[in-house]
Amino acid sequence: MEQETLVYPLANNTVLQDKYTILNVLNAGGFGITYLALDNPHSRYVVIKECMPDAYAFRDMETGFVHPRDEQAAVNFAQSISNSRQEASVLAQLNHPGIVQVFDMFDANGTCYYVMENIQGQTLFDLMTTMHATGQSMDPARATDLLFRLLDILHYLHAMGVYHCDIKPGNIFIQPDGTPKLIDFGAVRTKTLQHQGLVQITPGYTPPEFTPDAGAKSAPGATCTSWAPRSTNCLRARFPTRRTSVPWWTATRR
Repeated sequence: MEQETLVYPLANNTVLQDKYTILNVLNAGGFGITYLALDNPHSRYVVIKECMPDAYAFRDMETGFVHPRDEQAAVNFAQSISNSRQEASVLAQLNHPGIVQVFDMFDANGTCYYVMENIQGQTLFDLMTTMHATGQSMDPARATDLLFRLLDILHYLHAMGVYHCDIKPGNIFIQPDGTPKLIDFGAVRTKTLQHQGLVQITPGYTPPEFTPDAGAKSAPGATCTSWAPRSTNCLRARFPTRRTSVPWWTATRR
């Protein structure tokens, strides 16, 4: 029988840990689901990320419990949970205005969750898509300011021994005041912690040393490798060519 791979989120108004009320789904991908929720004790809106790799696990719609699909999937599911916990634990130790803040992390429903601040604004990807559709590009002064702010964030991360490894327009949030905030540390690595199993990568942005089977160790250059495409994105409102067989940085040199 063909396995169902649709991602079923928690129902609205589900309460987690007796204090977080799920309001609605913000995004659902192959590795997890993010929800807008109400942190009742603190009377604030938060974002909750649930580890839900649909290739390895499914949700019991009656109980909300997440189960592995089979014995082999159970191994991969356990690795995904470990990666998610690593992501949350790394973020919880960081304190920078340009990095999304983690408030809490916990296990429930057979998987793991972590709670983050609710950021206002839009991603750089959405901003650039709008600009591209209208034939615009970012003002050079604004782009330069944005890029230097991002470099400051990277400097802080690298000083802490943390490497994001998936910096792309969709993971850079532009707040109403124009300042950037780095989100989604799903591919994060540190000097001592390396992801296990399958990790999502982005052609044209993920450093080549972290593509499948590369076996690289973390280093500051891993995050800075593809800085050129991000700079080009801001100034020209264009995206790197996405190829599965030939990396963008190789194709452009030919």
